[in-house]
Amino acid sequence: MSPDPDSYSVLGLLMPMYAGSGKAPPIPLFFDRVNEGRPPTSKSLIFQLPFEILKEIALYLFESSLAALSLVNKDCCQLARSRRFVSVHLNYSIPQSHLIGKLLDEINGIVDRRSITSPSIGVCIRHLQIATDSEWAFGRLNIDYEDLKIVKEENEKRVQKAHSLFFGHYLPNIELILSWALPHLELLDIQDHVPLPRSFFNAMACSPVQHLRLFRVAVSEEFEIALPERLVHRGWPLRTLHLELNWRILGEGPWLHRRIFGEGRGSTAPLSASILRLCAPTLEKLTWKTLSIWMIWSVGREWGDDLHSLVGQEPPHFGRLRELTLENIKFSDYSTIRLLICPQPESRLQVLEIDADDDSLVAQFLESCGTIRSLKTFVWKTPRLAPDHPLAFLQQNSQLSKLSVYFPQKPALLDERILPILSQSFQELESLSLAWDSLSISNSALELIATLHSLQQIHLSAGNQGTNGWFIKHQKMRDYLRRLPNLKKLAFSRDAYETRGGFSEDYYHCSHGVLISEIPEDFEGVAHLDIGERTQLIWERQHRRLILKEADDYVRALPKLEWMHFGHYPMGVVNGSESRERHAVVLSEERDGCYSLLKRMFGRESIGF
Repeated sequence: MSPDPDSYSVLGLLMPMYAGSGKAPPIPLFFDRVNEGRPPTSKSLIFQLPFEILKEIALYLFESSLAALSLVNKDCCQLARSRRFVSVHLNYSIPQSHLIGKLLDEINGIVDRRSITSPSIGVCIRHLQIATDSEWAFGRLNIDYEDLKIVKEENEKRVQKAHSLFFGHYLPNIELILSWALPHLELLDIQDHVPLPRSFFNAMACSPVQHLRLFRVAVSEEFEIALPERLVHRGWPLRTLHLELNWRILGEGPWLHRRIFGEGRGSTAPLSASILRLCAPTLEKLTWKTLSIWMIWSVGREWGDDLHSLVGQEPPHFGRLRELTLENIKFSDYSTIRLLICPQPESRLQVLEIDADDDSLVAQFLESCGTIRSLKTFVWKTPRLAPDHPLAFLQQNSQLSKLSVYFPQKPALLDERILPILSQSFQELESLSLAWDSLSISNSALELIATLHSLQQIHLSAGNQGTNGWFIKHQKMRDYLRRLPNLKKLAFSRDAYETRGGFSEDYYHCSHGVLISEIPEDFEGVAHLDIGERTQLIWERQHRRLILKEADDYVRALPKLEWMHFGHYPMGVVNGSESRERHAVVLSEERDGCYSLLKRMFGRESIGF
């Protein structure tokens, strides 16, 4: 008995991949909407309050209080539901399976035209995340990666049964729910790394969702979205889209992919194009990604070579697009890039985050597209730019207020080419983030940075970005940065400091190399610790003192400074009093690299998903 390759795709559920929580869950709807237009039947005084106040009250109730409230009467139950079910995570757990059953019952009541005496749960749901928990999949489906290594009839039957349960029962139920049960759904977040069928995509397109994230979602056939005739006129009115589709890959290298799916390979381009055509008129934020560089390397470069195009039919018009991220996307023509990055005067594009290799069509297009007058934020997310990389796009868009060169670059590019352009032409630049592919930042580079008087925030890094190899000289930094009169936020990453044994890239892991030779006097709370824990705690206290001392010096040098991050500590500034001048305070009990915060602060402020 030969194994069915498609059956083994269910094992993708065992791959835990954290995608983050994305957008903050929405707040509950007003009571009249979740009560489906029915007036409250309860005589309780609370339902005589305006619905706006009723919603605010629900926001402050604890989970235990919501459970108790739901037992009072039907109106109180629906008020509690509006808060408890505003955001739902379908993780294949038993409790969530019960919820799916309840939603299906509500659908059956609608389809059978039965009289429903109480409002539904489905009307309360505004945010739905579909992300199967690998442990629930392992336990409920009775499958394991070992099933790939031992091809036995018993294992094959178990895998095929799991495939039937998930793809033949679970996913079709979710399709029904998306199509019929969630009239107020706004945010949909799909994170399951298994091939989703064509019918699932069609169900999503029929839902009222406005913000959609498809995080590394797999497909196993080439197709386009097919809307029912009743919805063709409206298209797919998405406002935010995170589009990250991959041909079905389970990981572990090409050998495993061939074992599961065989040698065949299709393209995600037709599906991607159909989604973008349908939502183009309403789309405001687009993140379009494909396999990351390391994933392409691990499964074979041919798996990341989809060529995308939006030409061939009536070209879509992205008239509302304000934020665009393109990462590892390859295009077959200039026309598609022009549709997305519209340089004409009517363009509304304000934020552009892009990966443009030296030889890509995107890089070539940027060099010839001219000025995008609406553009304010540019995140250049290309690793290892050549020192002679063309910079026409940068020169022609000096109106930028925020610039981030995301990956470390050689001093020949930053010091000799990019920084001189910024110094000469960028009069409105308020935010700058740069990283050097060298052990230090030169005086000439800092001299040019000091001429950017419009800067309000700056993020600098150097050294090995995989460790902490930038042995920063804070006094030199202050000497240059004090010439920036409007600087409010300051951040350094990958910075390291001197220990008794000298400089080390493992500074933050070398607690034996304490910063000063004297034993500190404040031994409070350490007497019960062993020598290793005591040394670590002493090191942490000394490091914190060092960072605060340097931060206080920055506060004195920069009169408008409000926030800092270096030494793995986020810090604020407290206004002075009669007894003490303005000074720095640590905002975190423990060290924190704040990588996500810095990425958002100096890149795209609105993360979409």
